[in-house]
Amino acid sequence: MFKVWFNHLAMYTFVWMGMLIFFELRLLNYFPLTNYTWYIIVSGFLSFLFGVLVVYTARNSMKQEVIVVDNINENEIPILADNGKAIKYTLYITGIIALLAAVQNWYVLIQKFGSIPAVFISANSIYRLRVEGKLGGVLPYLGFFSFIGICLAGVYTAYKGKLTLAAFLPIFGSILKSVAQFGRIGMLIALVQFIASFFIFKNYLDSRREKKKLKWKLVIPVVLIILIVIGSSSLIKSFRGSYERYRGASKELRTLTENPFFSPSVYLYLSSHVGVLNQYLIKDVEDTKFGETTFSPFYNISAKLGFNEPIPFDLKGYYIPMWTNSGTILRDFHSDFGMLGVYLGPFILGALCTFFWFQFYEKKKMIYFILLVYFFMVVTISFFSSVMKGADWYISLFIFFWLIPFLERQAIINKNIEREAVKVE
Repeated sequence: MFKVWFNHLAMYTFVWMGMLIFFELRLLNYFPLTNYTWYIIVSGFLSFLFGVLVVYTARNSMKQEVIVVDNINENEIPILADNGKAIKYTLYITGIIALLAAVQNWYVLIQKFGSIPAVFISANSIYRLRVEGKLGGVLPYLGFFSFIGICLAGVYTAYKGKLTLAAFLPIFGSILKSVAQFGRIGMLIALVQFIASFFIFKNYLDSRREKKKLKWKLVIPVVLIILIVIGSSSLIKSFRGSYERYRGASKELRTLTENPFFSPSVYLYLSSHVGVLNQYLIKDVEDTKFGETTFSPFYNISAKLGFNEPIPFDLKGYYIPMWTNSGTILRDFHSDFGMLGVYLGPFILGALCTFFWFQFYEKKKMIYFILLVYFFMVVTISFFSSVMKGADWYISLFIFFWLIPFLERQAIINKNIEREAVKVE
């Protein structure tokens, strides 16, 4: 349907099948999934698939021929009219702010604990304080600069064919801040956003070129970012002292206890979420308000005005038979909207991704690209939880609606200035 392997339907299938395969390996003695849990999982996938098919079928029924001419200059997208200069300057600005936000976070920790070594030694305490919302002094909501920068970094890297300093800065700022928070989900989101932006835009560029040879140098930046994230994640794990000796672990998993890359805690991280969904459905003890989890940033804004209690980012944990709390995006949809959420949530997600996919590739409007990347992130992280629970997702997306037209105008201005300079010469 989408002509390329890197699309939202393939990604949803890949991440959910991967998690389910890991879960059913039973390297940890997980409680088996009930028939009702399997019904929820299958219903979510079929709803997502149906959303994709509805938009795909509606588009084809309109019978609008899209003429694709090979070897058209990529600059037909206004934001690239100046060969990426406007994007490069934006990357430097967002990257520097992201780095300053990370440095400020580290400064607060050093002031509190005395030194950098003391910060790493106190990693577990810092993580608990952050989760409980008791780590004061850190400037909030600056993470949206990383969101903006990383999205544009994928575009710029695909366009230039290499990882530049400008593109690396916002990624490094995000990783550095995640290390300061001793959490791994921020790095995972940054990695997913960069890869989504890179490959979706690269697919567009390839579709406009006559020759579509794979350039191995384009693989290098993706591999490099993945290695940096894996290394940083391993660093966090080693200092946080992740528990590795789970009761009920298989003999094969116990042999990996000291492995820095695939230990029992990493296996738990990749496979446990569907087990939490299972226990959540069995216990049936949660009572959440309408949309409370999915739209928690808006509830928290309301809480600051005194209308309700703030919504914690981390959800209730369950014993599966080890304690963990992330239960996939289907748990969020179900707790907020019941079975209607399981049917409608994935359906809307699949429909939106498909709509934005064809709108970008056929109309070449960058705002559709941004929307596609953002909902692609939701799809990819859906095996874990909902990215939309974070305020940075909404803030950065809102800013993009202003930033993209500004960058497009600036790119055209830069191009006209260059033309006038050439005429003068």
